[in-house]
Amino acid sequence: MTHKLKDIAEIQIGYQVRGQKRNTPNGPFRLIQMRDIDDDGRLIPHGLLSLDVDGPDRYRVQSGDILFQARGSRHLAFVLDSVPPDTLASNHFYIVRVNAGTILAAYLGWWVNQPPAQARFVAQAHRTTMTLVPRLAFESLEVEIPPLAIQRRIVELNELARRQYELTTRLHEKRGALVSALCLRAVRENSTGQENEGETSDA
Repeated sequence: MTHKLKDIAEIQIGYQVRGQKRNTPNGPFRLIQMRDIDDDGRLIPHGLLSLDVDGPDRYRVQSGDILFQARGSRHLAFVLDSVPPDTLASNHFYIVRVNAGTILAAYLGWWVNQPPAQARFVAQAHRTTMTLVPRLAFESLEVEIPPLAIQRRIVELNELARRQYELTTRLHEKRGALVSALCLRAVRENSTGQENEGETSDA
């Protein structure tokens, strides 16, 4: 079954900080910016910008919301797993909240990041000083929605693939570090041996 994104989720443009962005230490709100999302699409909660602003309710985000990077060089969706209270998202994002019982947020995030959707965003993006995916283009994205059981299996498979990639990357890093350490030890032992031979010859 196919639905337009706007029919299965609420979509809100993130908060635009007018004027100079200032980190207000005692500000009651926190703001998520692109720098606060790591390479794996997870929120880095420490270091969020503190703000003291009016009328932020519609920009608040919560666990299970999707942030879509509307501005910038890439246009990916990030599903928020854990969000501090009173946190807003900046206007670099569209805030997406799925309609309960219709679709899993993790599945929708996966769908948005797939090549067909990404190619559509690239084709429809406005290119000025910063590439922007128009809200209308985002809202009209067609989403294939299989049964919830299939959605869960897709999400689980992708989580397993992500974890496997992380473990494989760590293994390669440790193996590279081990090889480097062994090579350095061989160089040092060989150098020490040559020094001792030189001392014997001099004697």
